[in-house]
Amino acid sequence: MQADINEKKNELDAVRQQYTESLIRNEELQKTLDSYGTDEFIEEQAREKLGYAYPEEHFYIDVSGTD
Repeated sequence: MQADINEKKNELDAVRQQYTESLIRNEELQKTLDSYGTDEFIEEQAREKLGYAYPEEHFYIDVSGTD
């Protein structure tokens, strides 16, 4: 009987941990969604994914393989 109670407590703790992790993940996803459509988000995506830059800007890619 005591073993069953301890097992259920452990299960409850695991579910609470999963719930907490889900809340944190949901907050992260909501922040990402909230940023969509903002000028900052669009600029970041254009720079990172498309390699865009402003006309007066110059950037270089290090191909040496060293950090």
